[in-house]
Amino acid sequence: MDGMLARGEIEFLFLSHEHLDHLWGLQAVLRYCPDLPLRVPPGFSEQALAFIRGERPVPTRTDTAPPVPHTGRILTTSPDTPTVLYPGCVAVVFDLPILLGIRGEQSLYFRIQDKGTLCITGCCHQTVTSLADYALTHIATESALCLYGGLHIAPFGLSLSPEQERMIADMQRFGFRKIAANHCAGVPAVERMIALDYPVVHGSGRHGSSSSLMLGNGERVIFD
Repeated sequence: MDGMLARGEIEFLFLSHEHLDHLWGLQAVLRYCPDLPLRVPPGFSEQALAFIRGERPVPTRTDTAPPVPHTGRILTTSPDTPTVLYPGCVAVVFDLPILLGIRGEQSLYFRIQDKGTLCITGCCHQTVTSLADYALTHIATESALCLYGGLHIAPFGLSLSPEQERMIADMQRFGFRKIAANHCAGVPAVERMIALDYPVVHGSGRHGSSSSLMLGNGERVIFD
């Protein structure tokens, strides 16, 4: 990834929402490409924008290197309609309040030729069912869906609540062809999906993943 950034092979960085675990790693990117365009949902706070500009350091950093300010464009995704980023790929903003006073999360949908639609989410605070329902009503021309990302069903790794159980059971109506979970999905949630015979892709249990039931950083999955 660092080589791709340095060679200008990455067109833009897609920031799903403002939570610190989706934003504070930005400095690692800007060191290689400070003018990389950023795409954000509307409503980013002044604190977040100050961090992007390099005016607000990450409190957890232990090195003394000065922050690298972002010098490129900041593109705001419209909350009113799917935004076509390029043929076969759209960004969608879900305008809702989420944890810690943050508002709004944006997700991606890809059309895979002759295969269906892939739903990609950073944290899915809008819920998996809302993500998939949006695909079927606004994006997909067929019901063949795949799912990738942080699913925020059991993010703290605890046992499932009745509401979480119902959400996972409700996923069955989408007939997902492949599910690749990571980040905040939660091991109990993925275990329940497997028990229901959902097509879950396993990972290695390394690279930041808490379980081999989920994908870690840099692990790859093919949707075909």
